[in-house]
Amino acid sequence: MEPLVSFPLITAWEFEQACQAIVTRFGLCGHLQNEWSRVELFKQDLAYLRITRTLHRAIDRAQSDSDEAEDEVHEDDEEALQSRSTGESEMRIEYEVFLSPIYQVPVLYINLEDRNGVVPPTIESLYEHVIPEQFKSHVRHFGVLGGITMADHPATNRPVFFVHPCNTVDALRASFQESKITSDKYILLWMGLVGGCAGLQVPTAIAIGQANSTHANGDAS
Repeated sequence: MEPLVSFPLITAWEFEQACQAIVTRFGLCGHLQNEWSRVELFKQDLAYLRITRTLHRAIDRAQSDSDEAEDEVHEDDEEALQSRSTGESEMRIEYEVFLSPIYQVPVLYINLEDRNGVVPPTIESLYEHVIPEQFKSHVRHFGVLGGITMADHPATNRPVFFVHPCNTVDALRASFQESKITSDKYILLWMGLVGGCAGLQVPTAIAIGQANSTHANGDAS
């Protein structure tokens, strides 16, 4: 891949190449990790990348259900008792990456859904299901590179969380001193800066696969 024309800014064509690189690496290396469940590139009126994480969280059932379950199994069958007294809750987090026509950098939108297809889009649900524990205090007091707010989704107009890109250019420039960077490396750098505080970590298998692909292309040339 050719270096970006105007790092830390990225053009629409470079952005699409960057998204496609992530999709390609997921296709090759996705089976080696379990953090991302799906990666898709949409090319409609607006090209954007969607990365899906599925969280399975253990939950305690109501005490009455536990008592009833215990009555139905032998008192010394501990494994059966445990399986009856606990359950599992499935949560899907969709990270969608668009190109900002104003700032000319990627921007991150976050949507939450439970297995019934809905989670109240509140700041409480964001902190409970998305923000990693080690970042909660920082995000709550200082925001993530400009702050997380609610916004209308660019493609669906649904209310979703939005990481404002006002400081992204400065953060990218400070994190990468060279002016020559390819679109595939750029998107990984951007995810490391913006995604981490919002729970969007690049799986090691994807990051290594991307690096190996870059080296292989360089050797071939």
